[in-house]
Amino acid sequence: MLDLFVNRSLYPAAPLQQRVALVTGSYDRTVDGVALTLNRLVGHLVQSGHEVLVLCPAASSSRPALVRHAGAPVQRVPSVPFPVWWEYRLTWGLGGAATRALAAFAPTVVHVAVQDAMGHAAQRWAARRRVPVVCSYHTRWSAYLPFYNSWARGWAPVTKMLWWGLRRFHSNCAATLPPSRSVADELVSHGVPRVHVWPRGVDRALFRPGARSDAWRASVGAPGADDVVVLLVARLRWEKGLAAFADALRRLDAAGVAHTAVVVGSGPARSRLHAALPNATFTGTLTGEALAAAYASADVFLFPSTTEGWGGTCLEAQASGLPVVATASSGIVEVVDDGVGGLLVAPGDTAALAAAVGRLARDGEYRRAMGARAAAHAARFDWSASGELMLAQYAAHATPVPPHDGDDTRPPPPTRNRTSAG
Repeated sequence: MLDLFVNRSLYPAAPLQQRVALVTGSYDRTVDGVALTLNRLVGHLVQSGHEVLVLCPAASSSRPALVRHAGAPVQRVPSVPFPVWWEYRLTWGLGGAATRALAAFAPTVVHVAVQDAMGHAAQRWAARRRVPVVCSYHTRWSAYLPFYNSWARGWAPVTKMLWWGLRRFHSNCAATLPPSRSVADELVSHGVPRVHVWPRGVDRALFRPGARSDAWRASVGAPGADDVVVLLVARLRWEKGLAAFADALRRLDAAGVAHTAVVVGSGPARSRLHAALPNATFTGTLTGEALAAAYASADVFLFPSTTEGWGGTCLEAQASGLPVVATASSGIVEVVDDGVGGLLVAPGDTAALAAAVGRLARDGEYRRAMGARAAAHAARFDWSASGELMLAQYAAHATPVPPHDGDDTRPPPPTRNRTSAG
């Protein structure tokens, strides 16, 4: 389990605090960029003396939590499995328990991180009470469509309808916060107002060159110092560029470039990807020090996705001293400086991906120098600075208030379906 817990009792309440109701579809039952980002944010808010109530979908009782979450109380909202992305849940509103929890919590700001029925209901709840709504934008749904509906490639009304819905939702937000300038420009081009960039950070205490492990390298079949490990870390879904990853590795084989392929992650595309790459090592999902060792012990990080809003795994790889080969596409271009911490190629050009990996594989001195530059580049990205930027957005739209009366200034807990903070 990934541990992001923050002991709230160690941090005094701020004299004037924001009370943030965070509405999200991904928090502690999935390990993805949204869940990790929001747990980091909640941890920063708690450490800064602010109060947070998290509203997220209830999951099956048989499904264990994958993240020991940041420590704020969590109110579960009734949900059903999402038919296409089975890792996620669909809601149809807030439900009575969540509505009562919101009223008891009395938020100064509602932060919506999901544009589903729950997000819409929270937005309406806030509008009736004149509570400002700030929305973070995490997923480029329009870029995902072609991977799941072949007819969507040529049926423009599908994409047009999606953007109509997003524009309508975000027009009712005080601010919309994508992770990168490229995604912000995309939103603005489709008529979304009041867009501001909210960049992410990277945990440089966890993701570090010093996590390199000879034992890990031996376990994946690369015991020699000159063996080259090509790594992918991703949810194993086709929108992550998995077909391009497999094709680039096949091109490396055809060119006679010796390498060992390692894939970290899980998802519905795993079996087909494994069939396409029978000699690759598939580790499943890794977190914490196990993930840090995988990054630092590899030699090249290959990430062909063209759908990212923010290249979080590219940043983790660089912080680990790992040079990145990726596409010059949305989000990634803002975390990978071409020629500094990695090499960027045109989206869809798998021959260029293979050539870039081959260049790094054949020249160890060049590869190691780029890895060192990658770690220095990643030091620019800080989670604390990211949290402060969000607090500034709250302050721009919501007036902080004194803490709740009573013991330790903590808000009344939800009456039902509440998870423990630890």
